[in-house]
Amino acid sequence: MNSNKNLSDENMRKELQNRLKGVKCMRKSIACIMVTVMFITIISGFLPLKVYADSVTILPNDSNIKYFGRWDKSDTTDYKSEWPGSYFKVNFTGTTLKVKLGSTNYVNLYVKIDGVESFYPDVKDTVELTPTPLSSGEHSLFVACYKEFSTFEFKGLELEQGAYTTAPAVSDTIIEYIGDSITAGYKLTHQTVADYSWLAAEKLGYEHTQIAVTGMSLCDTVDQNGNPVYGMESMFFKTYGNTTLSNWDFNQYQADMVVINIGTNDTVYNISDSTFQSTYTTFLENIRIKYPSATILALRTFNGYYADPTKAAVDARRSSGDNKVYYINTNGWTNSTYFRSDDSLHPHENGQLMISQTMAPVIESYLSAD
Repeated sequence: MNSNKNLSDENMRKELQNRLKGVKCMRKSIACIMVTVMFITIISGFLPLKVYADSVTILPNDSNIKYFGRWDKSDTTDYKSEWPGSYFKVNFTGTTLKVKLGSTNYVNLYVKIDGVESFYPDVKDTVELTPTPLSSGEHSLFVACYKEFSTFEFKGLELEQGAYTTAPAVSDTIIEYIGDSITAGYKLTHQTVADYSWLAAEKLGYEHTQIAVTGMSLCDTVDQNGNPVYGMESMFFKTYGNTTLSNWDFNQYQADMVVINIGTNDTVYNISDSTFQSTYTTFLENIRIKYPSATILALRTFNGYYADPTKAAVDARRSSGDNKVYYINTNGWTNSTYFRSDDSLHPHENGQLMISQTMAPVIESYLSAD
């Protein structure tokens, strides 16, 4: 009886030992798992983990995307521009491409992929730019807003999985145009990308910006109802084209040349010659403060409005020691055949083209001289 009892006790001890060993092994396994998880968590903060998806989103702050014009970059996921003609360039790989825009504002896009032009009127959200897939390899992309009075919201590009961006070739020279409806391409089908300013800079291979909008005067004034009207003397220094808020940061870029064609709309508000001249002189001085090294060309308006006050303002600045500001007499640059028959004020497409062909060598000669 005692022998059997001793044997039973021994079996119980062995069983208990085996169970304790099992618990210890389990504890070791749990500890190993915890250490492994902690190790993965730590190294994941230092090593990139591959995430597989159908597409890759390139955010606006990608360093390979080069911007021209006035862009509000305060939100790294949503760059905005309101001055017409703002654009960006980038190269990319892969066979498909989409552009991501804002969901509220419609915009009119001018797109060039490998030099082939396309137009996308009144689009928003995500826009397919390659309905027919491209060949494999590297491609160039150029995207601009071609109509005024719209907010160009750019939220990024969508590439196929494995594709990536590279830096595009860009010019070191930037031409900045200042003007009104004639410079903004008013009444042209494709507006900004068909006006003389865009065409002249593109012909020369230079980058360009257009600080121009329909109805813009030079002088701040009031309308017939006593409401304030902000002219280019104020608006040129703003980030956006239809508000008096947000001063532009001129450290974003420096223009090599500024071409001014302004004054037609000042006649609407009966601005006197003396006021126009004084305002223009101060305007040139303020531009010089922002662009210390730029060559400045002040054009006679094509219709001749305020020609003498414009020249007098330039002469005043040159007399003060600014030898890089010039008056450009545009008399003879246009004739009646250049203008639309419905208003005889705004050049039609071919008229804009002809003006650009006259302007391009003028720009080149003054850049070379300075």
